[in-house]
Formats: sequence, structure tokens, C-alpha cells
Amino acid sequence: MTPLDRLVRRMIAQTGPVPVSWFMALALQHPEHGYYRSAAAIGRSGDFITAPEVSQVFGELVGLWLAGAWDRAGRPDPCILCEAGPGRGVLMADALRAVRRVIPGFAAAARVCLIESNETLRAAQAAALDQAAPVWVEGLDGLPDGPLIMQPVLPLLAGVAVMLDVITAALIAHLVGRDEAGLGVAPLRMSA
Repeated sequence: MTPLDRLVRRMIAQTGPVPVSWFMALALQHPEHGYYRSAAAIGRSGDFITAPEVSQVFGELVGLWLAGAWDRAGRPDPCILCEAGPGRGVLMADALRAVRRVIPGFAAAARVCLIESNETLRAAQAAALDQAAPVWVEGLDGLPDGPLIMQPVLPLLAGVAVMLDVITAALIAHLVGRDEAGLGVAPLRMSA
């Protein structure tokens, strides 16, 4: 049994069943034991590899798609270009490299913000994105005010990014129902 497993079981024993969204947040982002806080999961030596790690073409196409969205939005300057869970910063670096060559106005207008909790990955992102002067935040509520263009992991309406980890909890919340605060899942709960 892992330390996080013991912690979750103890919390459930004390408070009763918990929303799946709470469980997922704890499993992924616990300050000491969360998967993304403590693991170097991405890359050939990690647990999984992502498209940007295989080829720069994916990131370049995403960048051009985002620049098109920026253009259709009236070319706001400045705008917030945000990526949630940017790994080692490869996708954002590839996207920015493409738009600097093809649509330099977007690259100049973009203020890069990264939603990242892993300090090791933040260091890798800083190295990959040194020309972009990224700013790190813990969540969407930490983003500065201004027009927002999000780096899509899965492109959805208006370029909003959704990570696969979050889709599970969000989909369950949508299909099953929300708690009183509208933040999690009421009927579907995890028990020890």
C-alpha cells in the first residue's frame, strides 16, 4: 500500500465517500505523492510519450491553428496564450516556432502562461521556452486578465484545452450530476 493509498483510505474513513473529481485531483496533484508532482512521466523513459515528443509537426500545426483562432478573434494584443499540463514545453515551443515564421504578429502579441505543478517540468519548460518568457500558474484562476487562447491538447470549441486526466472526472460529472457547489460528482463516489 502506498502512502497516498493510506492517506485516501484514512480520509474516506473520516469523511465518508468522496467525489471522483476530488479523488482524481488528489491522485494527480497531491503536493508530496501526486503522480504529476513526483514523477517524470513523459518521454521515452517515462510512463507515456505524447505526439509533440515524437514529431514537431503536431505542435507546429497546433500553433498555426491557434494563430488562426487569434486572427478570427480580431488579433487582440496582448493575448494570453495558455497551455495546461505542458509537459516539457515541447508542444508550446514547436507552436511558437511555427507562428514566429508564418504569423509573427501572433507570437509578438502572445503572453505565454503555463499551468504546471511539477517543479522539475517547470525547469524543462523554462529551458524550452526561454525566448517566450513564460509565466507559471497553478490553475485557470491564476491567469492574468485578457483575451485567452488556450493551447489545445484536444481542440474543442474556442480552443479550450482538456487533458485526458481531467476528461474522466469532467465526463462523469456531466453524465452523472454535480454536487451542491457544482464542482464535483454527487451520486458517483469513491469508498475505501
